[in-house]
Amino acid sequence: MPIEIRKAGLLIGQAGIVIRQLMQMTGCSIKVRESTEDSSQRTVEISSEIEARLGYAMTLIQEIVSNTTNSASEYQDYQMECHIPMTKVGALVGKGGENIIRLRALNNCDIRIERKDAPSEDKKMKISFAGNVINCYRARESVLSSLNLTRESLEVDEHETIVPVPTSFNGELIGKGGSTVRLLNQMVKCDIRLDPDSRGVEFSDVLIRGVERDVGDVKDILAALARIHTRNKEITSSPSNL
Repeated sequence: MPIEIRKAGLLIGQAGIVIRQLMQMTGCSIKVRESTEDSSQRTVEISSEIEARLGYAMTLIQEIVSNTTNSASEYQDYQMECHIPMTKVGALVGKGGENIIRLRALNNCDIRIERKDAPSEDKKMKISFAGNVINCYRARESVLSSLNLTRESLEVDEHETIVPVPTSFNGELIGKGGSTVRLLNQMVKCDIRLDPDSRGVEFSDVLIRGVERDVGDVKDILAALARIHTRNKEITSSPSNL
């Protein structure tokens, strides 16, 4: 996938830290190729034997390079949040603040308890994260894991949506023996099903059910995978490959 030369630094990070974390999170090999003399872009090569991981990596890379900042240091302004039960705040802080300090250092991310906010009616407190996008996601998962919480336990309201995908993509989405769709289910903790009654000539419907954030993640991953499928199909069907 092509990216602007000025965005390559955001993706690579200081001493390669961002791209290494991306590879660890996605299980993909990611390389940023040098640009040619007359080009304003560099090529990002992503490889993995598992299609779902390719889509996951593409989604994160798009989020990084679409950031409107112009330097790697400014990119640290990425923010996200989650809510935890008030009863878990003490455990998150730890004795003398030792636990939250450890989590900040472990994930290289600023983690704060928004004490200025009044507790919500459901007795939850907002936790904010600031850093690069990879570290924010890692820090959120570390916080939830340290408190024996899951995103599902914090967001009980289920959402359901339908995403149309090319019918020719159905086999890749399901994978051999259902391997690809099972991996997607594990990665984002959603129920993902291909609606057999909707299978048309050009498009089929994929049903996604889960918490709102995860449903959105699946939509992004499916869109990226469908783009890869369509591009590969166009390449293999071009006259030069016949």
